[in-house]
Amino acid sequence: MTAERRPGGRFSSYALALLLIALGFALRLWHLDFQSIWRDEADSLEFASSLASLRMLFTQPGHNAPLYYTMLAGWQMIAGRGLISARFFSALWGTCGLALLWALCRRFVHPAAAVWALLFAACSPFWIWYSQEARAYAPLLALALLASWLYLDALGRGGIWRWAGYVLGMAVLVYLHFMALWLVPAHLLMGILLRPKGRGGWPAWAAAMAALCLPAVPLAGWGMPLLLSSFQTGHAPASWGDMTAGLALAFTLGPSGRLPAWLAMPALFLALLGTAGIWLTPRLTSRRVPLALLLWLGVPAVGLMALSTVKPLFAERYLIVTLPALLLMMALGTAWLWRAWRPLALGAVAAVLAASLLGIAVQGTQTIKPDFRGAARYFMAHRQAGDLVLFLIPQAQGAFSYYAPAEEAIYAPAPFANGLPPAELDAAMRRLVGERQRVWLVESEPAWWDRAGAVRAWLSTHAEGSREIAFHLVTLIEYTGVRSSP
Repeated sequence: MTAERRPGGRFSSYALALLLIALGFALRLWHLDFQSIWRDEADSLEFASSLASLRMLFTQPGHNAPLYYTMLAGWQMIAGRGLISARFFSALWGTCGLALLWALCRRFVHPAAAVWALLFAACSPFWIWYSQEARAYAPLLALALLASWLYLDALGRGGIWRWAGYVLGMAVLVYLHFMALWLVPAHLLMGILLRPKGRGGWPAWAAAMAALCLPAVPLAGWGMPLLLSSFQTGHAPASWGDMTAGLALAFTLGPSGRLPAWLAMPALFLALLGTAGIWLTPRLTSRRVPLALLLWLGVPAVGLMALSTVKPLFAERYLIVTLPALLLMMALGTAWLWRAWRPLALGAVAAVLAASLLGIAVQGTQTIKPDFRGAARYFMAHRQAGDLVLFLIPQAQGAFSYYAPAEEAIYAPAPFANGLPPAELDAAMRRLVGERQRVWLVESEPAWWDRAGAVRAWLSTHAEGSREIAFHLVTLIEYTGVRSSP
């Protein structure tokens, strides 16, 4: 990619970049606590809470981000425990990613596009959403940018230490989240396209690519048997069209899914111009830049979609490492349009920012995550000593108990009812309920655990009365006068 620099206006471009980074930080802090904690965030707090939990993550297969929880545990030793502290940790990483994107674009893509890329990134609803979540995605995005910067630098300048830094960066990345492995084939093809030009040339590049297999071996040891097994991923099957449309809308409008699709058109228009930049962008010393960005964006997406046709695994957040490629393509398109027809460029940028800010407003003022906070508050106001609370699915217990600690109530997972014979379900429910007269059922994503509603039906049959209170994606049902005896 190009290392071209503009000789003039360096101070003003740095000042503008700092202002945009400050804006991005402010947007990532805005309504940081608005959304309720959800089950994955509750897992983050639990795993980071003790050395025993961290040790389990590194020794038992099936956990995809052990390094993140270790980092979070260290952060919370300094900044305190709790959801706000964990989300602020993500906001810091999300802001660091902005600076890395600007630096990468300025050095390797096109200096005239750097400010545009930073503007789009600072106001990206998708980036902001995952910078406000206590999960690995914000550090994953920032470190993916750093690894890509190291890779492009090694391609251009070579040297054993540059290649070693890249391999180390990728090793860290895959232990933040195993989906970062999709960057490896993207980088492989980008390297073939851009060609290593520094010291060591092709042999050094080939050695670095081969070395990337080493950190992936432990993950593949448990990951491949898991993929080949019959385990349920929790993701719904989706067609190629649905996955492509979902990714495009999430990357441009945010993950809420509550904005009309046509609002994504200005961003996709600029990205299309950026893709065509091989012919359009003036003074681009490497005409391979837009194609390299297309590989960065497309290879992981196509790979995950293809895998998801065999084992449903697709989720837009798993491809967050490719979001910078889309933003850089949009920035290249804007830079070209700015030279060709400034009024249209201003209109397109204004339309993109309006859609982005609308997406930010929606996710900052409307309940999108399951409302465990509302359900827990209602329970706290109406519970009695000795109440039994059953969770359907059991993973919801961590999020619910964050706002409503068990104290005098008894918390337990509901029986796994999918495929369970009625007699066995009846026996399991009788053991759980015992002599208790009041039972609460907390339902969130219940189809994972009980597609036919057998647990609810059993409680309704054995209770004198019930009261159902619906919250967003969470249902709380109070059963009174429960009799478990035959």
